[in-house]
Amino acid sequence: MSTKLLSYSVPYRLHHLSSILPHIRFNLLTSDDTAAMLEHPLVMEDPGSSEVIRNVVRRGASNMKARFGIGAEEMVLFFQARSELSPKEDRWSKRTPLTTRDDPFWIGIAMGTEIFCSNMDFTFVSVYDTEEDRWQQLPVWDRPLEDEDIDYTANFFILENQLYVHLNNDKSGCQHQHVLVYDRCEGVWRELDVTFPYVDWNCPPVVARVYLPAADQETHVSAVCPRPYKDESYLHGFLGTVGNFQKDGVLQDVVIEVEGQRFPCHRLVLSAASPYFRAMFTSDMAESRQKTVVLQVASIEDFCSLCVNQLTEIISHDELNVKEETTVWEAVVRWVQHSREDRLQHLPSILSHIRFNLLTSDDTTAILEHTLVREDPRCSEVIRDVVQKGNTDLRPRHGMFTEMMLMFDFMRCKEIFFMNPREGKYINCSYKPEDLSCITDIVVTSDNNIYILQLKMEAGNQLSLFKYNHAKNAWEQAGVSSVTGEPVYDQAFGATSLIALGGILYFIRVDPVDYEEHRRLQMRKYDPHSNQWQECSQLGLGETIDDIGTFSCGPNLYYLSHTTLHCYDPSMDMWYKRTPPMTITYLEIHAAVAIGTEIFCTDFEFTQTMVYDTESDCWQIRQGWPNPGNFSVEGCQNLFVLENQLHILLTCLRDSHTGNIYQEDYIYLVYVYDRSADAWRELKANLPYKKYHTYYSCSPVARIYLPYLKGT
Repeated sequence: MSTKLLSYSVPYRLHHLSSILPHIRFNLLTSDDTAAMLEHPLVMEDPGSSEVIRNVVRRGASNMKARFGIGAEEMVLFFQARSELSPKEDRWSKRTPLTTRDDPFWIGIAMGTEIFCSNMDFTFVSVYDTEEDRWQQLPVWDRPLEDEDIDYTANFFILENQLYVHLNNDKSGCQHQHVLVYDRCEGVWRELDVTFPYVDWNCPPVVARVYLPAADQETHVSAVCPRPYKDESYLHGFLGTVGNFQKDGVLQDVVIEVEGQRFPCHRLVLSAASPYFRAMFTSDMAESRQKTVVLQVASIEDFCSLCVNQLTEIISHDELNVKEETTVWEAVVRWVQHSREDRLQHLPSILSHIRFNLLTSDDTTAILEHTLVREDPRCSEVIRDVVQKGNTDLRPRHGMFTEMMLMFDFMRCKEIFFMNPREGKYINCSYKPEDLSCITDIVVTSDNNIYILQLKMEAGNQLSLFKYNHAKNAWEQAGVSSVTGEPVYDQAFGATSLIALGGILYFIRVDPVDYEEHRRLQMRKYDPHSNQWQECSQLGLGETIDDIGTFSCGPNLYYLSHTTLHCYDPSMDMWYKRTPPMTITYLEIHAAVAIGTEIFCTDFEFTQTMVYDTESDCWQIRQGWPNPGNFSVEGCQNLFVLENQLHILLTCLRDSHTGNIYQEDYIYLVYVYDRSADAWRELKANLPYKKYHTYYSCSPVARIYLPYLKGT
């Protein structure tokens, strides 16, 4: 900061630097920070400044306190007995007592101008307003059923100007603890998912502002991050995060509509990237206040009026929404013929931006025989050079991809079935048996990377990641370190899954049910910079046995069972309890999938659809399957999201009335959910008969360039 101030008037202020430096608290800096200061041009220009820094560091002024903003509030739980202090006041005055309760208060705490009080087991909470001399009763915690017979001891504490209560019970030999935070706006207590070590807490917690770097403690690996201005990848990481927000549908505040197609976007990003949108959103134009902005598509005349640099910039983009590369060539022809005499000279330089690796040999031959190409010999030479070099790094355009659901052939572990029932696309691909053996999960990231989590028995039962190479239609080592550092997979290992959120991979392990009340959900996330898996907060599951799975929805992860729902906030590395589905239905959930900011669930017979809104923490009941008659759901249901619409694949058994079941009695039905009508409508899909298999209850969907798949 001092060097920044000096830089405003270096010639007149530099001689003051040596007297300013002793006031910087070098005991709060790392050795790297101090070394960077010694190498700063201003310090190197003044030899006296370097000497001052070395003298201050050598003396080590450890008595210099941390600045106010460096501290962090930490809850401290002491072990010694409480002592009571009598305040020395000159005068006491009577105030209104609380007369509506017979049992005494156990704990009280002041926050602002109010005093919060509770009895010992936290079944009664009141707040006293010191300014109005008035008491008010507050709602209490809605205890889970399994906690009704447990006697807790309550202790209040205040952290970051919010009221918390710590509930503890260790009389039964198995310690039960909860931490609740009071939401003043909604008047409810919300439980935090925290894990305490087993310690006999016997006094109220105390909150202090602690300078964490000075504390004698191990720093959690997930809390360590480079300073943005020192990290060369900061810009890419920031833009990547913004891109992930767009892909995950997070924080979008405007919808751009073009020819009936709607594109949710961020005003800030559009304004930063385009002067056109900056003027639109920062002026008094009507669009600045609209949630949906309708744009008119440029006409052919507008396209043909582009200069050559604008044209080449457009046709160089991956995001062109064209089905075939011949469309790009046809647009170039139209542009040249609009002013043939002036523009034909630019055609050789334009042709290098056409992706000939995406054209068939017949398409390339047709272009070579076009009159515009034959008129200029340089054009033929450019085309032959591009084709001969064969630049396979050029990706297919955005519009050339097709969304395909990935399923495995249950009988043949070496095959993956790609399907899009909306477009009638069904492609079966075979791979090396060792590539698809012992798969425990498959996931598709927001940037369309496909990973499989595979158990390698020959490597001591370790879990490894394989990544799908789209262009080669093959599975390759992902170059990611093994999920665990030691062999961990055995019969008691429990369920494992792989989740992608915001471009980050999360590995999740859930203990088996025979762990009973000690069951946990353990999680690690992959750090590409260190190529290591970092530990995340664990979630205690207790005796929950009806696991459905873990899902990414919006910016968070959600663990779902019929009796519990937990939300994981990656920014805080913390789990929170949310409203479980059992509050609205007695039917157990069989399948679930996330779309937008909602999680859709179905029961085993598909009699109803349950929808959880992650923003409002609210469940709703929707319509189930309109059974056409004489069918029963058999085996797994597969929910999947295709072209931003919810679908379900049902394996059904037709009632033959003979008591015998044959292969032809099984039928596959695909339904799509119509949100506006709250109805499931059947797609007339003709799926080939196979024993389809997916991992967990939802099927991954990826954007596939179909010519890359074998057999097309």
